Amino acid sequence: ALAARDDVRMTIPVHPNPAVGDVIRAELANLPCLQLTEPLDYPAMMRSVHASRFVLSDSGGLQEECAALSVPMLCLREETERPELLASGNVRLVGSDTALIFAEAIRLLDDDAYHASIAAPAFPYGRGDAADSIVTILAS
Repeated sequence: ALAARDDVRMTIPVHPNPAVGDVIRAELANLPCLQLTEPLDYPAMMRSVHASRFVLSDSGGLQEECAALSVPMLCLREETERPELLASGNVRLVGSDTALIFAEAIRLLDDDAYHASIAAPAFPYGRGDAADSIVTILAS
């Protein structure tokens, strides 16, 4: 349904398991706005995420990365072990409800104010400077 829009371009890294990848390729390979790729390494994935308006995924790790990169994520799970990211507003649980996924995706595409409201950077687990802080405290 999202691919039917002419203003949407999507990158889909296809899982290497043939039971998954073959189904995705069979269903989506002929849609011109979709780029099906092999799995992306970490730097390529982060470049792709950073260039995106939003991300659809069930990945726990991507929830954290999207929040830090100010990229909203629609999490395709019923629950998450990262409630801090839900509280930050960057991640929305949409589960597997097709209508909800589509509605939230359309809202992120079409409503700039809504998008901006959840596209602020969030670092609920810190900013990666804990070692510097510890050294400073120990030195003093």
